[in-house]
Amino acid sequence: MFAKQVFGYFAFQVLFLQLTTGKSYVFQTGKVNISDTSQNNHGCQTVSFNTQFQGSGDVKVFATLSHGSEHVKIHDPASVWVKSVSTSGFDACVREAGSGSGGGSVINWLAFQGSHQGIDSGIVEFDEFTSRTQCKKISLSIQNKARPQVFVTVLHKHSDRLFDAMNIWLEDVKKDGFVVCLREFMSFDGIHSGLKVNWLAYDVLPASWNITERGKLHFSGLGAPKKGNNYAFCQDYKFENPSYEPPSVLASARHDNDTSALWMKADGRFSNALNVWIEEITRLSFKLCIKDSQGISKSHDPVTVDYAIVGDIDPCTNVTCDYHAICKTFSAFDARCVCDDNCPSYEEPVCSSNSTTFKNKCFCLLDICQRKSNHTLYHPGSCTGFPVQTGRVSLIRRVKSAETACKVVKFSPFSFYPDKEVHVQITTNHWNISR
Repeated sequence: MFAKQVFGYFAFQVLFLQLTTGKSYVFQTGKVNISDTSQNNHGCQTVSFNTQFQGSGDVKVFATLSHGSEHVKIHDPASVWVKSVSTSGFDACVREAGSGSGGGSVINWLAFQGSHQGIDSGIVEFDEFTSRTQCKKISLSIQNKARPQVFVTVLHKHSDRLFDAMNIWLEDVKKDGFVVCLREFMSFDGIHSGLKVNWLAYDVLPASWNITERGKLHFSGLGAPKKGNNYAFCQDYKFENPSYEPPSVLASARHDNDTSALWMKADGRFSNALNVWIEEITRLSFKLCIKDSQGISKSHDPVTVDYAIVGDIDPCTNVTCDYHAICKTFSAFDARCVCDDNCPSYEEPVCSSNSTTFKNKCFCLLDICQRKSNHTLYHPGSCTGFPVQTGRVSLIRRVKSAETACKVVKFSPFSFYPDKEVHVQITTNHWNISR
């Protein structure tokens, strides 16, 4: 059995990476279901870290909304935020638009503490504002070779202010900085204060951060969103390798805009709010959707969505099993070749090369697997108990001086078993053909 080495040991529900210089855990991730959104389509859930952070610096939490592992429908947008962040946990909150999810909202989260090589992060505070867009420009301290991936999440100071729900998106992402924008989720919903944004930017991740995949999806903005997609733009993405369980996915959206002159213009792209979320996440893929403030217009600003996938790759990936065995996973890091004994009961006899009749093909392969034998499936139908074939062949000496004459005798297909000896008995008859 050969298994490809994949992305290190990375737990799905809760991940721990321990610094070599100490005992403090600096990176954890997981999912939490917001099952109760009965209060104005709003709900929160407390998340406790599996291990309390012990290092120095703020704990930063990043969150993205998804909706389970099976496709139900294209949901309406929702606002996600975190609050009450400490070294032991945080509260994850959602406020849903439209008909809501009926308790099906899932928050994918990632939390870390301290500084890490190759990663720039921070917390930016927003001013008090009302019904408009507010943006903050962030300058990066790390010199990136390319435009970095950036993830952002709203952090609430106040505990019970659902009217502070925000759309959050990015603008003008460049190698040396970016702009993050907030616009209230529900219009004319009050004066907003005490809002901060956790941000994370990187070009190259440190080796200790085993993100299984990362990349971006592009939305051209050409054409109106379809009614069948609930007037959202959606794309499916298939993982490079299947996951052991549906992974966590983080996403952030930005307009494809490098013209800083549009910044803070009332009619510019910085006022075209974006909302991004994930529909279903399976072991093989996810569906990502976005909406903007341009509604059902036939022309929308192009958008790029950065994504990062956090989970365990299926340990059976690239595993080859001999003797018709199948690879079976017993945990995220335990894959074994086993014999598949889940054979159907119908009768469709087959004959193996060692002259054994089996009820059907599955039982034949099971026998090969259990014996670790090299015999094969020979032909459909039952084996013949004592196969016999007879015939006659004429040998004629073409040259009178020749002392021998030979001829190849071919048996009919499937006459004898290839794994058994074939015994041949011959009788020679002479007759005179010169008369």
